[in-house]
Amino acid sequence: NLLHVAGADAYLTLQNTSNENLDGQAETRIIFGDHSGAGLAQIEGSHSGGSDDEKGKLIFSTNTDGGLATALTIDDTQKAVFAGDVEFGGDTSTFTSANASDPLLIIKNTTNDAAAARLRFVKDKGGAGADADGCGEIEFYGDDDNQDNILFAKVRAEVADASNGAEGGRLMLGVATHDGEFQNGLVIE
Repeated sequence: NLLHVAGADAYLTLQNTSNENLDGQAETRIIFGDHSGAGLAQIEGSHSGGSDDEKGKLIFSTNTDGGLATALTIDDTQKAVFAGDVEFGGDTSTFTSANASDPLLIIKNTTNDAAAARLRFVKDKGGAGADADGCGEIEFYGDDDNQDNILFAKVRAEVADASNGAEGGRLMLGVATHDGEFQNGLVIE
């Protein structure tokens, strides 16, 4: 490696010594360039907000073939804003908050038209579909008086008829019964 920092406290500090306090000022950058010197990606740390304080933000940028463009900004409140689509890998994503009435997931459409925001569940088994294949579920868990996490209610969508040209769906709304077993109370198909 051209630069190798080794030691018990292997820190690297980039310090902008300009006395700047406006948003985006006092910036420092790490730029990743190609053979021609064009910036392919960049990490920038800078001041966040317009007050004379030590609040900072971090900006990750990538080159869209038209120059560097912000892909991700993390501000002083730890809020992360993605400029493009976000895809999560792995099996589970958990949103945790100790605040009352949180966490809150908002899906917002701000276009001035009649279109609505959408939440889409997709089952793509990579093979032929069959009757009773699940399409998506929303599960509602809560604590019982023993502090066990119990499924108290569920909304499930599934394939009622997988026959090509005669496809039919099924929507079920269910609740836990008095003995903790799950029972569908409303089925629409």
